[in-house]
Amino acid sequence: MSEALFITRDLVSNLIGKRVRDCHKGDFGRLLIIASSRCYCGASLLCTLAAMRSGVGLCTLASIEEAVAAARVRAPEAITLPLKSTKDGAISFENFPLLLEKANSSTALLLGCGLSICEDTKKLVYSLIENVRVPIILDADGINLAAENIDILKKASAPIVLTPHLKEMSRLTNKSVAEIKADKKGVAEAFSKQYNVTLVLKDFKTVISNGKELFENTTGSPSMAKGGSGDMLSGMIGAFLAKGMRPIDAAVSAVYLHGLSGEIAANKFSEHSVLTTDMIELLGESFLTL
Repeated sequence: MSEALFITRDLVSNLIGKRVRDCHKGDFGRLLIIASSRCYCGASLLCTLAAMRSGVGLCTLASIEEAVAAARVRAPEAITLPLKSTKDGAISFENFPLLLEKANSSTALLLGCGLSICEDTKKLVYSLIENVRVPIILDADGINLAAENIDILKKASAPIVLTPHLKEMSRLTNKSVAEIKADKKGVAEAFSKQYNVTLVLKDFKTVISNGKELFENTTGSPSMAKGGSGDMLSGMIGAFLAKGMRPIDAAVSAVYLHGLSGEIAANKFSEHSVLTTDMIELLGESFLTL
């Protein structure tokens, strides 16, 4: 196993860099987010807000009408693309040709948050993995669907970043949570090497590996242990990938700043009272530390 490097402020500062004075929105990428279902409308909004707070140039949210309607109010800077839904409120596979076109005209795709699991979303996730030519961040139900057909990862047409928590990692590997927790670095490195992906294994001291490089995070707070925190992280990784960062660098930077935002929010609101939206609002303070 490789020796893990600790993620530091100096490392992330160098990766993020400064914006040049002569720039425009096209310089900072175009992120497409495909997320949410009727029961999880908030997931796509959190991804979108986090991506925009992380500096992406243009962010398009493609989702069911209920989720798009919420984003129009809370995230007016985002482009919205309402999609056909199934009778149960999931994104219909009928949207695949449109979504493939939109994805391949973007610079990164975020797929899976709040998506729900059904035949339509399964076909959609598998088809996008096989045909999208830009980097993909696969999270939440995107991961759960991939776990049902793990070799789909080997058919990917572009780099993939996966962001599982321990239970999702258990589904991906058929190992128990206890086994994974006992050897997070080894499991992350072996999986990322086997499937040629960048893996963000979320836990206290999150581990990131691409099979060659291995990192361990140094920021975070118990305040972050609540719904929506993972959606926020995925949006941040998506923003950095869309701007052209290497997948491992995008993941390292996002994980560090995500944890730092949790620390800042806990100091402001207490470890008990932090909302994911608080952390997103405070992302600017995390960036200012760089």
